[in-house]
Amino acid sequence: MRRGLTAIAGLIAVAALCSGCAFDGWRPLGPAGRAEIPSARLYDLGVADFDEDGRLDLFTVNHKFPGAWLRNEGGGRFADATDAIGVSPDPQFPGLDRLRAPKLDEPGAYVYLTDSEEGEPGLLHIRAVGVGAAGKVGFLSTSLRVVRARRARTRLGINEQSVRVVRFRARPGAAIVLDPSSVADAPMAAFFTAPSDPGLIRVGTDAISPGGLDFRLTLRDRHAIAFANLVGDDGLDAFIASGGLGGGIAKPAFRGRIRDELLVGTGDGFSELSDGAGLGKGICRGRGAEAVDFDGDGLLDLFEACEGEPPMLHRQVEPGRFDAVPAPAAVGTAERWVQLDGGRPSLLVAGSGALAAWRWAGGGFSRTQSLPLATAGPVAQLALGDPDGDRDLDVLAVAIGGNTMLRNEGGRLRPAPPGWAGAPAASAAASFVDYDNDGLVDLHAVPQGLIRNDGAGRHHRTGLLRTPPAGAAIDGWADFDGDGLRDPVIATGRGEFARRMRVRRARNTAPLHGHWLEIDLAGAPGNRQAIGARAEVRAGQLRQAQWVGQNDDAPHSQGHYRLYFGLGPHEAVDAVTVRWPDGSRTELGPRPADQLVRIEQGG
Repeated sequence: MRRGLTAIAGLIAVAALCSGCAFDGWRPLGPAGRAEIPSARLYDLGVADFDEDGRLDLFTVNHKFPGAWLRNEGGGRFADATDAIGVSPDPQFPGLDRLRAPKLDEPGAYVYLTDSEEGEPGLLHIRAVGVGAAGKVGFLSTSLRVVRARRARTRLGINEQSVRVVRFRARPGAAIVLDPSSVADAPMAAFFTAPSDPGLIRVGTDAISPGGLDFRLTLRDRHAIAFANLVGDDGLDAFIASGGLGGGIAKPAFRGRIRDELLVGTGDGFSELSDGAGLGKGICRGRGAEAVDFDGDGLLDLFEACEGEPPMLHRQVEPGRFDAVPAPAAVGTAERWVQLDGGRPSLLVAGSGALAAWRWAGGGFSRTQSLPLATAGPVAQLALGDPDGDRDLDVLAVAIGGNTMLRNEGGRLRPAPPGWAGAPAASAAASFVDYDNDGLVDLHAVPQGLIRNDGAGRHHRTGLLRTPPAGAAIDGWADFDGDGLRDPVIATGRGEFARRMRVRRARNTAPLHGHWLEIDLAGAPGNRQAIGARAEVRAGQLRQAQWVGQNDDAPHSQGHYRLYFGLGPHEAVDAVTVRWPDGSRTELGPRPADQLVRIEQGG
């Protein structure tokens, strides 16, 4: 057990002696590399190696506002690859989601969207600069009004598919503004009869010309991304859950017309699988996404959390094809799949002052546990870790109204005493992380900051990474620069739907730290990310275990699959044991510390 370790010699011993000291003199955090993280309407911020080059990247989801897939260029520096790899909400018109007017500096018919920065949300603009324009635009909307029609004539109607249509004829210098009832994130279809040259039609903030006179505009309300191999090849794919038009998705005009996205990796980017692979959305207002093999058949399935409704579960029946299966009839504000023991994963659903655990058995789901929580308010996140070092996963239900620490005892969760594992009374976000690689799991919480585990049953608030009180937060830790120390990325805001979040990144430069080993697992076809696999590392008397996915603390998304082991004074590990999701094992012998190891199933 970790608590039985002898004092670490040298610098590690100094760290142990200074567990109650002021940490400012250690300078354990330095400036991070460059990363332009979009903070406007930031809803989720996560980690994934989306280009599969071995360096961990960042991604954001920002509702219908511009998000970013940020490629790690080394040294903790990131560059926006969103447009280059084809993952813009509308790849035909990158920049449409910037929701700003383009430069109207060349003749043409301009079509673009604006939102609250312009004072009125969800407006479609048609501007005729130096040329006339005519045509029609169709909207999936329950109402449509013309806000402005200067030097233009317009006529509203409804076609045989119950789509609201505006027909327009505009003279040079005309300006038309249309309000589709704030559902500009629903698909729109445009058809121009003039100008007759598509090159004179300019769409979005970047003023990109379409390939023809008829085209679609798609402004998606993205809420969560799950990265995994989902179509049967070796590439990484992405399932993106979208919202539901503020509840309007349940109206007859929208049923069956709003879809989630399945983006297939192409080697140098992504392309959308046009038929959706059988992923029906129904009336789900998507709030979270996970890939999980819930039934143990070797194929990853897709889970989608829905606002105010039970979740959706898509079972993969063959590579790239899914069927809907009944999910647990549980409504919560935070959901997460977790390996509580050696069996199939359990779905944890936290909401209404209670947490329930569900598991697939006998062709359906059954509830295996129901536990009270310390808060009657919403739970923001379920953080996973092994703070007591007994090689199973404990759970922290994070809530501003009160945190609840749940200890795993033989595969069943039990309420832990207040303050157990250093858990604060209430938080907006949290992550379990061995930030100094001494082999002891620490805790970072927002707003409390870094809480250090000294291995003797005590936890000390270091004062590092404290933030002002926040109504909502995102807390992530990953080794972005490859030096073995996990680096923080933290977002805080007034609430979950804040107009802007404050994002803080830092480089972990802790001078007093132990040795380390990082592991990337590559599983069998159908689950290349080895989601649900367990790796155990032994170094002397130190034994640790981690599960693929436990280090992913994005509240809504999934993609961080790396495993991290702090080794303290040990310069090598004696053994690594991997238990794969199908029950097979891989045993590796001694190897030096301070490296990233990739282990292939069956390799």
